[in-house]
Amino acid sequence: MLKEKKGILITFINTKHIYYENILEPLKYSPKLKVFTLAVEMLISSFSLEMNKLVIENESKYQHSLETYLLRLSSRLNEFIHDSNIKVKPEELFEKVKEELEEEFEL
Repeated sequence: MLKEKKGILITFINTKHIYYENILEPLKYSPKLKVFTLAVEMLISSFSLEMNKLVIENESKYQHSLETYLLRLSSRLNEFIHDSNIKVKPEELFEKVKEELEEEFEL
């Protein structure tokens, strides 16, 4: 969600969404994986800004369609994570990536 505060557009990310709780938030606790989380949040912010730009340029044409799209995207992420029972464990993810890199480069 994009809101204007004191002339600055700010993206508010729903930290109660299952995608955030199960994927992004756990990654923030790993110093080595936090950069990935920030990149995803920047991508979300970019989408939010572009949506806002389209709505400002032609509200009657884009607002309803984009809001419907975002609702469907959010629901799909929710279903995907819930049905697949996905939850990131940063320490396990980092260890697996490290092992794979060591094997690949024989470190």
